[in-house]
Amino acid sequence: MKTPKKGSQYWSCAAGVYAGKLYVDVDVWEVRSIKLQRSAWDRLAGLQPKAHTVFITRKTKHTHGSKGWARSISSGDRRKWMLGQRLPFGIFSTKLQALRDELKSYEELLQVVSCGEDLDEAQRCIRALKTRITKHKGK
Repeated sequence: MKTPKKGSQYWSCAAGVYAGKLYVDVDVWEVRSIKLQRSAWDRLAGLQPKAHTVFITRKTKHTHGSKGWARSISSGDRRKWMLGQRLPFGIFSTKLQALRDELKSYEELLQVVSCGEDLDEAQRCIRALKTRITKHKGK
């Protein structure tokens, strides 16, 4: 994985049925800052900081104002991880990876669900995700 820089973008995807309507949301996450993290004990002992921590924020109209970042960003719209570790669960470096992961989870759900309303919803979500993946590949 390439080292993230401030302004780098990552993607996550969520699909489902709400109130009878199908939705496929692809969210964009942006690296807001990369900081050296050190604990209070490290400061007292005079030790060097351990690792860089990457902070990413989901791009929404609530987090990005016309003049930049909003003052307070909810915890649901923030993630962090240590540099050199894997990305947080559900966050991917490309949009296509995010769509494929969501498709994979619905295909696994389809194997578990035998019948009923959940089966129909899973089939609808799979069809919509496959369509989104095909459209994305065509660009």
